Amino acid sequence: MLFRSQQSKSNANCSVYIGSYGSQGDKTSGQVRINESSLSFSRLGIPVEIRASSDFIFSEIETRIREIILNNNVDCLLVHDPNDSHQEHRIIYDICLSAIRRTNTNLIRYKSVSSTPNFIPNFIVDITDFFPVKLSTLENHASQNDKPYMDETTIQSFHTIFQPQTAPRKVYFEQYFIERMFG
Repeated sequence: MLFRSQQSKSNANCSVYIGSYGSQGDKTSGQVRINESSLSFSRLGIPVEIRASSDFIFSEIETRIREIILNNNVDCLLVHDPNDSHQEHRIIYDICLSAIRRTNTNLIRYKSVSSTPNFIPNFIVDITDFFPVKLSTLENHASQNDKPYMDETTIQSFHTIFQPQTAPRKVYFEQYFIERMFG
């Protein structure tokens, strides 16, 4: 949401890379899940590159991510946290960190539902005005509806930082950790 709002203000070029169909053995993983993600991003006007397979083939994903970064003058990566509880998320973080080591690419980690308590944000963004858009894009993920983290109340709680009961309105946030920032 942060980058979508900034993209519309600055005419920035934003794209998404999907490297996996999801967790092996998860009945909701597969092409349907990829289609749902593609639909969500396309509704936001964000192009998606899909190089997913049913197997998480490290060398192929690592090679493609490096190619994307080095051939497209990527100035910022938004990636999962290294303390994420999902092994594929941690691997993608490691690949990205390695791929940008000799570049001036900014690296921002984001909190997700699979983040562990070790995620401590250093950058918090008010997404209240964009929250209805986020909810509507998440509705595209019908295959995930049975997951507890897809319940609207859970999504609202995830995006709410403790606020006083007397707050004039409910405010929603996304949490990030800026790991590398160059100008």
